[in-house]
Amino acid sequence: NLTIYNRWGKIVYYEPFYGLYDNWWDGKVNYHQKGKSFINPENLFDNIDGYVNEGVYYYVLELFRRSENVPISYSGYMHIFIK
Repeated sequence: NLTIYNRWGKIVYYEPFYGLYDNWWDGKVNYHQKGKSFINPENLFDNIDGYVNEGVYYYVLELFRRSENVPISYSGYMHIFIK
């Protein structure tokens, strides 16, 4: 799972099978999961017109290591710059 949040904690991108089907994030706000039980609609970002604005975003990448049967989580900040 990849979840990206804006500076106010609103979800701007969520993909449960990130990278498995060449579905890499291109900076676009996605809503294809809106209304599903795993996302609280109150946390969805307000802008549905396209791409995120320049700024700082927080990501959480959740993986599962099958060989050891343990979840792994990576998180951090990223800066988006628009030319």
